[in-house]
Amino acid sequence: MRERRPLTLRQRALLEWRGSLPSDPGRETARPLSQTLPGVFRSLGLEERVDGEEVSQIWREVVGPFLAQHSSPASFRRGTLRIRVLQPAVRHTLEHLLRLEIEEKLRARLGADRLQQVRFTLG
Repeated sequence: MRERRPLTLRQRALLEWRGSLPSDPGRETARPLSQTLPGVFRSLGLEERVDGEEVSQIWREVVGPFLAQHSSPASFRRGTLRIRVLQPAVRHTLEHLLRLEIEEKLRARLGADRLQQVRFTLG
């Protein structure tokens, strides 16, 4: 059996800096990505961007191809989904005729606790 050499100061510093200094230098400290990535996204400020991609996909599925061509999610913060609409007539349709149906479908897909309201803006 081979004897393990103690880590050099440089090796220890690198392992500490990377956050992977094991209690036993010969032991693996790997963690699944499903546990690691959410923290990484949060620390880099990318969590919202990931949510944005998810919301964009769900929006296209909920409103269909025609309305998705004329509107898109602009932001999703603190439970408010802001939708940018290209034309006033489409905004009227979304805001006054389809709002309840759209909100119901979005809450079913995103979760009622994540979505409080949907706002439509021209732009």
